[in-house]
Order: sequence, then C-alpha cells, then structure tokens
Amino acid sequence: MTPSQRAVLGARRCTHRYRFREKLDECGYDSTTLAEELGVSPVTINRTINGSLHSPRVLNWFRDRGLAERFLCDPRKCGEEAA
Repeated sequence: MTPSQRAVLGARRCTHRYRFREKLDECGYDSTTLAEELGVSPVTINRTINGSLHSPRVLNWFRDRGLAERFLCDPRKCGEEAA
C-alpha cells in the first residue's frame, strides 16, 4: 500500500473520530487509560483515531470491542478499497 493510499484511509478514519470517542466512553476508557493498557503513548491513541497513524494495537482494540470495520479504515483490512 502506498503512502498516499494510507493517507486516504487515515482521512476517512478522521471523519469517524467521534465513533471512536463514543466507543472509548462506552467502555469506560480515555486515551490515557487505553494507552497504559496497550503499552503505547496517549499520542499514539489520538493520532490513530485522527488518522495520521495506523497503530495495529489500537485498531485491533476497537475492532475487538465491536467498532464497525467501515469506521476503522485499517490498511491491513481494506487495502483494496483505497486503490
């Protein structure tokens, strides 16, 4: 996947950032507590939600808690869509 294709997916994810925030609230987390649990920084959480980073740990956490794949815009799962 090219950097421009990854950027497109990130921009799509950013439009759904409120879905990610809702899921965090629903599960009783904020960026800091999730970061501690996943062993990443809160910046990693926020950059992934906002689309400038594609952290597999963060995306998998949201996937495991039922966030729809269409909101995740994960390059590992939808590379064909960005082409």
